[in-house]
Amino acid sequence: MKTPPSSSGKHRLIHARTVFKCAAVIMVFAWAWQLPCAAGTTSTTPISTLFAGQASYINNAEPQPVGQLDAEPDLTYTHNRQSDYIQFPLTLTYGLMPRWDVSAAVGVQWQSYSPANGNRQTASGFSDIPIYTKFKLLDQDQWWCSQSLEFEINVPTASREQGLGTGNPNYDLTWLASKDFTDKLTGDLNLGYTLVGNDSASSFSNQLHYGLALEYSVTDKLGLNAQFLTSVPDSQMNHTEVALSTGIGWQATPRFQMHASVTEGIGAGNQVIEVSATVGATWSFGKHAAPNNDDGAKTPTR
Repeated sequence: MKTPPSSSGKHRLIHARTVFKCAAVIMVFAWAWQLPCAAGTTSTTPISTLFAGQASYINNAEPQPVGQLDAEPDLTYTHNRQSDYIQFPLTLTYGLMPRWDVSAAVGVQWQSYSPANGNRQTASGFSDIPIYTKFKLLDQDQWWCSQSLEFEINVPTASREQGLGTGNPNYDLTWLASKDFTDKLTGDLNLGYTLVGNDSASSFSNQLHYGLALEYSVTDKLGLNAQFLTSVPDSQMNHTEVALSTGIGWQATPRFQMHASVTEGIGAGNQVIEVSATVGATWSFGKHAAPNNDDGAKTPTR
């Protein structure tokens, strides 16, 4: 999450009133669009399988500066009518070369959910390990916006038997675009596709995901953002998930930032995300002084 989870880029900031107007328009559009898709659906999928790959946060197009290492622990709690889910990942991001960075996250999770048979189950253990690499293709001065590609492989370390993961690798490719509209206003757009590890006994679907983020600052230390997230399963279009996230980030010192966010599912029916909350921090090491987070105020899971 980026995003939290929390990977880079100096964030531009805009007046709060402008962002909330934009967020309101997004919410109305998403609600109207999703009603026919979600009405009458019931999801019994464990929350840990929702928004596989990059779909749970909006990332920006700027890679980590060369030689800078960011360490970001996050704590996320997600709830809906059938599930409760807690995740605690630690994400490390390092700038390898100009225009290229890598990152990985390790963590633990706990969840309680009701499967199709109605008997509530509880499970805990390690999460899968996502490994990411981002490469910048274009700068804003070369085209209308900065553009990057980010590839992820999800290493299946979570227990399939307990329902904590698919037991197979997931793969994700996401196009990232970021635009500085003014020296205070930035927008991020993501569009990606996730190949979810699967077999004949599993019901998990590959996912198309996309989203938009807007970021702004109240002061030079305080940042706010809004994110719109959508995940569309290939074989279950009526289980499309739409969510809106709002967050806050505080630059406590040049090398330390705290962040928090709340995500709410949008639309009718039983959404996999009804509400989710994340708190976390970012420590920055290396020759660059300040953390370079995806969105100023992180959303799950990076």
